[in-house]
Amino acid sequence: MGKRIEAQDLNAVQRGQLIPRKWEEEYMDNSGRSEERYQSEIAGLEDIVLTWQGVKAWVSAHHFQVMLPKKVLLETLSEMLEGGWSNLMMGRMVEMDDRIDGKGYLRLTTYEQTMRLLGNAIDDEVAAIAARDGVQTQASVRDSQNAPEHKGIWRINKVRALAERLTNYLYQKVHGGGA
Repeated sequence: MGKRIEAQDLNAVQRGQLIPRKWEEEYMDNSGRSEERYQSEIAGLEDIVLTWQGVKAWVSAHHFQVMLPKKVLLETLSEMLEGGWSNLMMGRMVEMDDRIDGKGYLRLTTYEQTMRLLGNAIDDEVAAIAARDGVQTQASVRDSQNAPEHKGIWRINKVRALAERLTNYLYQKVHGGGA
């Protein structure tokens, strides 16, 4: 494992609303969140960027992009398996993130965007990135007025709840969990 970096070793710490608006818009578009829902989810949160020896990093990462010693990940997972892993879509991923944080590991991620939530449709920008990297695809046509979430039936909470339960049930079946 590398050198332990103490707060006094950092060259700079920035705090505030630092995430580029474009990234927020991509996230909202591709996760189906409205501006209002997104703003309520981030209310009271601030972004933190650290700089050490000229390298900038966000003090933020999710379970799918964090880098840490294998020993820490295995230790965390073994602690969590005592209670059993959830068969729900995200299992206990947020708990795993919190436990890693609790062990004193900052879950840093690169300052430049290297990963992006694609959602269920490829837009023009992602198609261009794929083409640049030699992958041929085309952007899907999105008509936000005809998106399912804008149609009446999906606005009914009971219908949405039923669809979510069905999704979780199918996920359990596909991944070998009991129903």
